[in-house]
Amino acid sequence: GFSPDPVEDAQDLHELSLKIKQARHDLSETDKISLPIRIRTGQMVCEITRVEFNNLVSGTVEKTIEIAKRALKKAKMKPKDLDGVLLVGGATLMPCVQEAVESAFSVPVMAAQDREFLVAKGAAQHAVRLGAEVRELADIVKELPVADLVVSNKTAHPLCIAVVDPNDSGKAGTIHHCMIPEQSDIPASVTDRFAPAADHQTGVKIEVTQGTPGKAVEPKEVIYSLDLHLKPLPRDQRKDSVEVTYEFDENGIIHLSGRDLLGGHEAEGQFNL
Repeated sequence: GFSPDPVEDAQDLHELSLKIKQARHDLSETDKISLPIRIRTGQMVCEITRVEFNNLVSGTVEKTIEIAKRALKKAKMKPKDLDGVLLVGGATLMPCVQEAVESAFSVPVMAAQDREFLVAKGAAQHAVRLGAEVRELADIVKELPVADLVVSNKTAHPLCIAVVDPNDSGKAGTIHHCMIPEQSDIPASVTDRFAPAADHQTGVKIEVTQGTPGKAVEPKEVIYSLDLHLKPLPRDQRKDSVEVTYEFDENGIIHLSGRDLLGGHEAEGQFNL
């Protein structure tokens, strides 16, 4: 290895990024390459095969496929509804990307001409059209009565909570629940009730998350948490006794409060999303 680490040096990191792009391009045409790398901390010749490079990027390719599947689901479509998939962007030059798309969707895969620059060209053309539309819209808006204009803020993501037993290291008793769905009007306020997961539980941790309810939430996705003490009671006496209120105000501040309806304990907090 090199010392100091080239990843921690901006100039070396830039040079490595260029070499990775070159490797991606060359390995789209051949099965093995020798890549000379010269950075300030040293130099070497790196030999890499297409199979090795594919293994390095497989996680990113899989994540891209999952995003495409979610987009289809959100559009209420299935792969059979597609005539084909058009590949754009320089990364789609890699054969493994085309193979992954064909395997995931079982439809014809088409490669756009000049695909490395197609997205940028499309954005530029759209900006020209959008600029004309914005100017036209501005003229229309000037003519509208002020009373007819309504501005509405919406939530960009589902806003969820996880009600966690702090003594359960495996989080088997964690309850995930969507409090404010995606595209809800702001301000919004929702109150819901939950039951502890265990007998004689002495507290819960109420965690605020963004994302889809019903799935385990990684700790790094937790935005805010609140500890609520509970009166220890048998679980069969605890039905819907933990009340959580989730309020999203017009200033983008989330107010979170929890209440033990049987023990009288309360906790509250607020944060900016």
